Amino acid sequence: MAGGLLLFLLASAFISDVRSMKIPNRLTACGTIAGTLWHICSGGWAGLAFSVTGLLAGFLTMLILYGVGAVGAGDVKLFAAIGAIAGTGFTLYCLIYSLLYAAVAAVIVLIVSRPFLSRVGGILIRLGLYVWAGGQEGLGGIKRQGKLKFPFMYAVLPAGITVWFFVDY
Repeated sequence: MAGGLLLFLLASAFISDVRSMKIPNRLTACGTIAGTLWHICSGGWAGLAFSVTGLLAGFLTMLILYGVGAVGAGDVKLFAAIGAIAGTGFTLYCLIYSLLYAAVAAVIVLIVSRPFLSRVGGILIRLGLYVWAGGQEGLGGIKRQGKLKFPFMYAVLPAGITVWFFVDY
């Protein structure tokens, strides 16, 4: 049952995040409540402890990433729900693999995006002018353009699958 609930949560969050870059509160709240209730009914106090420690592990770890602007609030609540359903071990492994997959995806997005190529070209030209002018010309004009974004669920879903099938947690 918990596996089916986790699969439903991840699939629903994936579809929502890809479509709208948002994960609905009703989805994460229902996942958190359902996971906690399932573990209480199946394990009593031990089940409650399992669920709450997983919830806190997912929530607090992602809250740090939210604080530095790496993820959105929906991702924080999603990992709380994942923790409530799957426990601490699964949640932390899923988080680690999600960050690894997100890093790979970010590199791919940067490499194939036109803004990245134009930024690199501009930086190389400015560095060349700086060296050619003997350091007289500043490197001014290099400014940060708009952020490139992609749904974090592109990383979370494969991470969840990886942990489910290949990690002994």
